[in-house]
Amino acid sequence: MKIKKKILFSIILILGIYVTLNFFIGNKKLVNFKNYFTDNQKNIIKEIFFPHKKIKELKKTVDNLSKKNKELYLREKRMRLSNELDLRNNLEVINFQLDKKSNKIFKISNKPIEYLKYNSKTKFYFGINNYNEGSHASFYVDKFENNLFILSSFGILAHTNFPNVNETIKFTPIKTNLDSFLDSEDIVNGHLGSVSYKDIFIVDQKIYISFTNKINKNCWNTSVLEGKINYNYVSFEKFFEPKQCIDPFNMDDAFATLQSGGRIVEYNKNNILLSIGDYKNRSLAQDKNSIFGKVLKINLINKDYKIVSMGHRNIQGLYYDKKKDYMIMTEHGPKGGDEININKNPLTTLKNYGWPISSYGDHYGNTESNIYKFRVDKYPLRKSHKKYNFEEPIKYFNPSIAPSEVVKINENKFVIGSMKNNYLYFLELDSDLKLKNLQNIELSERIRDLNYDKKSNILFLTLEKTPSLAIIDLNNFN
Repeated sequence: MKIKKKILFSIILILGIYVTLNFFIGNKKLVNFKNYFTDNQKNIIKEIFFPHKKIKELKKTVDNLSKKNKELYLREKRMRLSNELDLRNNLEVINFQLDKKSNKIFKISNKPIEYLKYNSKTKFYFGINNYNEGSHASFYVDKFENNLFILSSFGILAHTNFPNVNETIKFTPIKTNLDSFLDSEDIVNGHLGSVSYKDIFIVDQKIYISFTNKINKNCWNTSVLEGKINYNYVSFEKFFEPKQCIDPFNMDDAFATLQSGGRIVEYNKNNILLSIGDYKNRSLAQDKNSIFGKVLKINLINKDYKIVSMGHRNIQGLYYDKKKDYMIMTEHGPKGGDEININKNPLTTLKNYGWPISSYGDHYGNTESNIYKFRVDKYPLRKSHKKYNFEEPIKYFNPSIAPSEVVKINENKFVIGSMKNNYLYFLELDSDLKLKNLQNIELSERIRDLNYDKKSNILFLTLEKTPSLAIIDLNNFN
């Protein structure tokens, strides 16, 4: 009994001394006493006797640094945006200069292909996902008649005569009203990820542009603009603006315009296909009544739409083969699990590709955190598609490659860009549309978009890091 009392007395005494010293030191009444110690010794004393104070100081330091970094990041983004606004408003000619040091001869299937890289001298300043390493400036490319068109992620539209493979390629800007559809502060605001124009598609004298559409602060979706080709001025109007939208303030996990899809391709004369991502509202990808996490067929005459593919996260590459009636889709997975998917006869049955029930990737984040456990419980990412009645990818990538556009270059061969490992992939399918061969070449650049001209057998690439326009001559390859 006496021993227990002594232990209890010792504990009370130690706590009393601790509280007293903590009180006096916290109120700066032992300044002279503290002067006997070096800063290092003071830190050691705090760590041993007053750990909560040390933790508090460290947290404050981290918070201040984080705040400062965010301020610098936003300041840089505003500066980049201002520069691109000037470029767009002044209608400056955009020059791409041949970079002879970067020219290469690659071999694919032991056949040489020539790679020419044209660096932008009149630089784009702003791009999608600018917070990653490097200075990204995103733009897209498409052809119409004898012209090659480019569109920056912030709305600079320009064209040049095609083919134009001299030492300098000059793009003449076209005045538009594209400043009417994106809000500058939304573009700068980093947590949204990717408020931007997403793709350009030109057909039958019309330009179609997809974009992240803020209908109001509680309503976001992927919509499409339409404008008639005019080399002096193009007035765009909203062509397809779905009523369904995502509320960023009413999400069970997160919200990201980075996962908005937006790829446009032709289905037939009167219809286009549009990919729409899940915006991180994962459950909607499995909702047959929702447009999110889907591929839509949209009628160009009456604007009616039909869901033709579901269970998708973020499709960034899309191709439709009219002759054989199948789609190829390249899709961003979570942490790993990027996919190449095939959809045969897409209008016969609505096929489901499994997201977020099945995926060969994993959720991002700390595996011990509550939010991570919540994601796993609600979105299990099972390591099989077929077992759960979903379509299996013909190829998945773990680690991720962030695949971009896919284009067909002959009967059974395709090219796919990537934005993470900076490779260009050459894909070959067999007669059953199964993967036969996959080769790659490293370009040391994020590849945002691809476009293939069958007549000249030339492949165009838009590269983000420099930024640059690249040309690959495939005449020796096919």
